[in-house]
Amino acid sequence: MFEHIHSNFPTFPMDVAKNYCSFETEHLGTTENYKLALHILSCINTPLFIYGAWCIIFKTPAKMVSLKNVLLWSHFFSALLDLSLSVFVVPYVLLPTFSMYALGF
Repeated sequence: MFEHIHSNFPTFPMDVAKNYCSFETEHLGTTENYKLALHILSCINTPLFIYGAWCIIFKTPAKMVSLKNVLLWSHFFSALLDLSLSVFVVPYVLLPTFSMYALGF
């Protein structure tokens, strides 16, 4: 009945992937490009983390002196987590199976 409508559609999702996706030649398709992107982002983020720590240490208002240590520790561990994931671990996630492997430094 509706064969003329559905005749142009692929039967399986992998048919779509084979026809329209180029896994190894696109922007983040290779692991080397993915690592490079994360390393560039970490180079951009590091001065921002330092500036954020400077603002917490020297520009915290007098009313927030009791929270300065908490803010500084929270900022330090947040920056450490971000740098460790984007520089040292570099997780490469494989979403169809919810698995990953670390690309390392």
